Amino acid sequence: LDAFLNEDSNDIFIWGCGSLGQNLLQTLGDRSLRISGFLDNNKELHGKTISGKVVCDPSIINSESSKYKIIIAAQPIREQIMDYLETRGYTE
Repeated sequence: LDAFLNEDSNDIFIWGCGSLGQNLLQTLGDRSLRISGFLDNNKELHGKTISGKVVCDPSIINSESSKYKIIIAAQPIREQIMDYLETRGYTE
């Protein structure tokens, strides 16, 4: 995981801003990794700040922007998220 996260200066997003995502943010922050923000499907959260990070609409990801690193912290819908990311050029 460290090698993946540190391999270049890509923005890192956590998909899911619930308790798992917030705990992950704290853990990664403790390792001095710069997390750009959260991604979440809940439109009511878009633009809000949680744990000091803005929540973005996943539509910011497109096939030309596979420069982002995405960490999934939404286990109940992990497969749906993976399918979404694969259609935009991401691999596991």
